[in-house]
Amino acid sequence: MITYQLETLDQFLPEFKESLVELHYEEIALDQEAVPLDPDYDKYYQLESNNAFFLMTVRDDGVLIGYFIAIVTPHLHYKSTLHALTDIYYIKPDYRKTRVGVNLFLEVQKELEKLEVKKWINGCKLHSGLDHTKLFEGLGFNYSEKIFTMVFK
Repeated sequence: MITYQLETLDQFLPEFKESLVELHYEEIALDQEAVPLDPDYDKYYQLESNNAFFLMTVRDDGVLIGYFIAIVTPHLHYKSTLHALTDIYYIKPDYRKTRVGVNLFLEVQKELEKLEVKKWINGCKLHSGLDHTKLFEGLGFNYSEKIFTMVFK
């Protein structure tokens, strides 16, 4: 049975570290030789303690199969409105041809609306079939900017 729920870091991290963090990194991260995986879990806990951390998980019969993490806080340019900035999201490959991912984003949307978030900022990778533009446009997102990166040697 597929379930979607808000969780704390303490509920999420043991299974995430054991089964998904490396898979997620290996699949999506560019420039791995220059930028090694090294999550700052202390910062995540700090965000959580300041009520600026949002985590929804997807589980199949209790087993972690996906997650969505965002930072929810007033924006530096718009301090009177709450913004949700997506950090990461992931669905195990075996579940991607189902509605699990779409349903995850719909459940996230419901919860962000309950928190009175005014703007949700979300992005996606463009390599290796990870361009989710059609999904996000179908969910009502507007294509609003491009992001460029540079890795220094």
